[in-house]
Amino acid sequence: MPALYDTFLCQEPARQDPFSVINDPENRITLLRAYERSAKYFAQQNRIRAVERLQYEAALLHIEDRQWKHALKILVPLWQTISWRQGGWWLLLEGLDWALRECARATSDMETLITVEWELLSNRFLMSNELVSTSFAFVAAKGHAGEPLPAQLILMSQAQNSCAPIVISELLISFEGGLKPISILHHAAAAPESLEDEDTHTHQISLAKATGIADKYSSTHLSLTPLSGKLVGSSDLTFKAGAAKVFSLDTQPRDAGNASVASIVAKIKHEKFDTEIVFSEKDVKTHQYVWDDIAAGLLRKESGVIRKNSVEILPKPPKLQMQVPNMLKEYLTDESVALNVLVTNEEEVDVEIELEARFRGLPELQGLPEIRFRDSSDDSQRVSLSTLPIGKMSPLETRTLQVLFKATPTPAESVFQLKALYHLVSEPDTPVSKICTYNVIFDRPFEANYDFRPLIDPTPWPDYFKIEKLHSKSQDNGIAAGGLQQKWHSTVRIASFARDMLDLETLSLQPVDAHDDIICKITRSTEDHSEGTTISPNGIHESHFVIIAQKLDLDDREPTHLQLYLEVRWRRHSTDAASAVTYVAVPNLVLPFGEPRVLASAVLSQDEAEMIALDYTIENPSDHLLNFDLSLESSDDFAFSGPKAKLLQLLPLTRHTVSYILLPLTRGAWISPHFRVWDTHFHQTLKVHGTGELKTDKKGISIWVDAND
Repeated sequence: MPALYDTFLCQEPARQDPFSVINDPENRITLLRAYERSAKYFAQQNRIRAVERLQYEAALLHIEDRQWKHALKILVPLWQTISWRQGGWWLLLEGLDWALRECARATSDMETLITVEWELLSNRFLMSNELVSTSFAFVAAKGHAGEPLPAQLILMSQAQNSCAPIVISELLISFEGGLKPISILHHAAAAPESLEDEDTHTHQISLAKATGIADKYSSTHLSLTPLSGKLVGSSDLTFKAGAAKVFSLDTQPRDAGNASVASIVAKIKHEKFDTEIVFSEKDVKTHQYVWDDIAAGLLRKESGVIRKNSVEILPKPPKLQMQVPNMLKEYLTDESVALNVLVTNEEEVDVEIELEARFRGLPELQGLPEIRFRDSSDDSQRVSLSTLPIGKMSPLETRTLQVLFKATPTPAESVFQLKALYHLVSEPDTPVSKICTYNVIFDRPFEANYDFRPLIDPTPWPDYFKIEKLHSKSQDNGIAAGGLQQKWHSTVRIASFARDMLDLETLSLQPVDAHDDIICKITRSTEDHSEGTTISPNGIHESHFVIIAQKLDLDDREPTHLQLYLEVRWRRHSTDAASAVTYVAVPNLVLPFGEPRVLASAVLSQDEAEMIALDYTIENPSDHLLNFDLSLESSDDFAFSGPKAKLLQLLPLTRHTVSYILLPLTRGAWISPHFRVWDTHFHQTLKVHGTGELKTDKKGISIWVDAND
């Protein structure tokens, strides 16, 4: 271990006489090494400013020894990366500049000398360390491809008052993104007649493509770079001390995307030297105001919009207009639709257009409508195609097209998209698109409920004991049928869900599929007059049908589930719309061919007594001899003539009618005869089914009796 000495009474030599230690050559070498070791240590600690201070002191030590090259070797990289500029330590930076200037003059390093002299010309070291400051901002935060994009560039001279005017030969603005570089060349003839030191001047620069004019600018202006591929303009680039100029530029983006200023380079071409001042993206400032020319001079307009040296470039806005004047928000299922599409070219030149239409549905939507086009100019239809080449259209020309489609058969929600793909004749490589979307609802036009009730079929049943005649019947369709036959009445009530009035052209009840065991014939009831009527929104309409079903084989007594559907042919009222056909589901009708039934029918007499003839028809379609106990209960509502109780035996495949005469004792009310039929063979009470105008419920049938006039 090194020895430890008591320095309380006697200090170390370096503290007793520091100047003698520093002036000693050996000690100076030791001090330089200490600076170097300390700088390495502080660099490991990431203490950049301490490292810069030690390097600066080491350079000053070399300058005292007139070791200019050693000092220049330290000062040049230190001056390029010094943090004192960012920290605003302009007084220290000025001392560093003068030290570097002295070393550059001593070593005849002209490049370094010019660079540091340029920085020392600044008269506002407390605000900036550059002789020229730049500020660039786009006027708007967003722009469109193919349209002018205004921007402003501000250059300010910060030279000392005693300095000669600065003449910049060329300003080169480079961008990242879809903007071409801009080259502003010095043109002395563009300068105003008189320049006051306090004046601030603005210049509107007209930019043009360098193609075809590169030779002109190269011969008349001092361009230091090739002009091909740039936008070129000219202006007076002479700056007196303290003067500032505002340059208004209108560039034109080529493609959509983001664009920003990459760098601004001020190039100076002198008789003895050429130099460039490069402002990177972080060096270019952004101003939050815009300069406007007014009669009294310049007016600075503040803006709440955050202006940046970057801009978002949106796709070229289409000027093509598309309208669908007869578009509805709701269409009905199975409806044939014809949309009138008006296409207007509001571009300034001719365009080539292709029209595309399609439906974009929800995941549950199956089977999107097929679209057809019809051009009113030639009445041509393009079936099964979703695109239609319209061709060339002149400015302000309007063309009418028709889009034809058939609505979906089931309710759904979809989006109808109309898309125009076109390009300007003058710019065939720049595609433009215009999209119009419409939310479309396909809703069912009708909802129906159904009421089935049996009717008494007057056709005689086959004789169970005459087998040879069982298959003697034949229907109109040529199919021989010898089984039992039933007759039913169906009442269909249709409710309209449409917002407009609808014309009902035809209504028909049809079986879904042909059955192997029965033949079915459905006709419209004689009391139905529903065809050719109009149904209003939320209105209800009734239709009546008669169903006749017969088994093919007499031995087949199994119940049959008859599957039906309602076919409605309709069209919109007071329009030229085509007819549409909608199919409405019908619940299955169960035909009990093998079970005994009781059917009630009533006829009101026309005499003064207004008696009611009430008949009960009991059917036995089975192969058994059935015994029935019949009884009719007395009531205070009516008096009756007929058997109060009776025992009835029915042979297989026979039916019998029991008749009563009722005298109503009440008027203007429903009377309910309680007729009980007990099947002694199957031990059950048969339900009584009313026919015609009779009402049937759980208790039985009810008959309406009108009040006396």
